[in-house]
Parts: sequence; structure tokens; C-alpha cells
Amino acid sequence: MEVIAIIVVGLPVWGLTKFLAVLAKKRKLAYLNEQLSRNAQERDLQEQLQEQLLRSAEDLRVQRRDADYQLEPYRYQIGRHANETLALRYGI
Repeated sequence: MEVIAIIVVGLPVWGLTKFLAVLAKKRKLAYLNEQLSRNAQERDLQEQLQEQLLRSAEDLRVQRRDADYQLEPYRYQIGRHANETLALRYGI
């Protein structure tokens, strides 16, 4: 908290009142600017975390996709339903 010492010599009361009002507005604006800055930093941090989560989810998806690599092409049996053939392939 700031401590402000004011020496009043020959300053009319209305001048002191106006000075204090301007000082209060200035402090309030500084506080609001600090809050806006803090909110912007928090928003940026949340966006970065969300991007990292999306990247890690995509990496996991790619790893899972690439884990089913086969050296020779799979031969589907004609006459069966596609889901049944896939179930046989993956051992479901």
C-alpha cells in the first residue's frame, strides 16, 4: 500500500478535493490495468495448455494408428460384412 504525504500550504479546499479525486482515479485505473493484464496472462496460459493437450492427444492418436503396421497387405475375405472382417483382423 502506498503512503502519500501531502503538504498543504495555501491550497484551497476545492483544490485539495480535486487533487484527491484525481489521485483516487489514477490509483483505480492502475488497479484495473493490473487486473486486465493478469486476466490476459491467465487467458494466454490457458490457451497454451489447451494447445499442448490437443498436440498430445494428436500424438497419442498417431502412435496408436501407427502401432498397427503390417508388412504385407491384409486380404479381406469377400462375401463377409466389412465389420465382421475387421473384427477378425483385430481379434475382437
